Amino acid sequence: MDWLNQGKSARSYECDEEEAALIAESELLSLKPVIYAANLDEDGFADPAGVEYYKQVADRAAAEGAQVIPVCAKLEAEIAELPAEEKAMFLE
Repeated sequence: MDWLNQGKSARSYECDEEEAALIAESELLSLKPVIYAANLDEDGFADPAGVEYYKQVADRAAAEGAQVIPVCAKLEAEIAELPAEEKAMFLE
């Protein structure tokens, strides 16, 4: 309980197998897997490892045992507005 009251997630709590089994039965929201999305511009999306912001998000995700996915929301929005034929061609 102290761990959670410090704002830490249940999935990052280090414990033995017996405690882990007990915690798993609790259905805590902070036991659920997490995926971080790092919104980058087009240049950053081409090389996310070279973007400081992405590195910070990746470090945080790694510390929590989570994943990080680079996205370019602007590009995704532009693709979504294309007619179906052009969208398929662009995505190929």
